[in-house]
Amino acid sequence: MHLLGNLLLVSDYEGGAQISRMYKAFPVVTLEGEVFLPSGTISGGGAVEPSKNVLDLKNSLREKIDALKTLRGETKQLNLALTREEKKEISLKNKTQEKLDLINELKEKEKK
Repeated sequence: MHLLGNLLLVSDYEGGAQISRMYKAFPVVTLEGEVFLPSGTISGGGAVEPSKNVLDLKNSLREKIDALKTLRGETKQLNLALTREEKKEISLKNKTQEKLDLINELKEKEKK
């Protein structure tokens, strides 16, 4: 808490609200920009992101749509690759099972 000229600087909204209720002789300002005036009025606060005009928003949306299309294409390619690999895995499992069956069959013949 610091007194600057005729206003008091505080770290957060809660502290500003509490102090402005106690001391109504000077304005209280938070680090985020909220201003508590002696009259009881609260105003301000910093914007998290500067406001954008419609063209900026439209361009940003277009960029996001393009990025989404790219990601969808990549997802499709990855799904196709995954399907191919799953088919290979099934084929290898089947071949392995066939060989195990042959080995077991030969072991049975050797026992006889």
